[in-house]
Amino acid sequence: MAAGYGIIELGGRKYIEKYYQYTLSGISITANASQQPKIVLDGNGGFLLKSLMVVYSTASGGNDYFRCRLGNSDGSQWYSSAGVVSGSGGSDKVHSLLMFGNGQFPVPVNPYILFLPNGAIYLDIQNLTASTISPEFAFTGSKLYDYNE
Repeated sequence: MAAGYGIIELGGRKYIEKYYQYTLSGISITANASQQPKIVLDGNGGFLLKSLMVVYSTASGGNDYFRCRLGNSDGSQWYSSAGVVSGSGGSDKVHSLLMFGNGQFPVPVNPYILFLPNGAIYLDIQNLTASTISPEFAFTGSKLYDYNE
């Protein structure tokens, strides 16, 4: 049986799918420092992450470049890696320009990433600049609500 518009099936269960966006702002990361912010998700439905966006803003007018890993609270799962890094102080984090788009051109997540209700979106961010940065993130996708026929 085919599901109707806005209805998806995952693992044999049907869900109503509705647009949703989580944002993360108000963080400041000092020069060359790291921070591990997280977004705790509500418990009224799962979240299917479909795209990643960031807004760079700095008082100096420069770029707020950073390296980052994206993770899930389900079993310490990380969804990005720079691969095996050896020597010269390398990082396992991916450069922000390779991972996040902007409002006009978001970076699609394929396949989508499922975050369970009451889970969390983890970030591990390393500032690459000589000044404090305050990136603002948007995680766009769908909320999943149980569908009862």
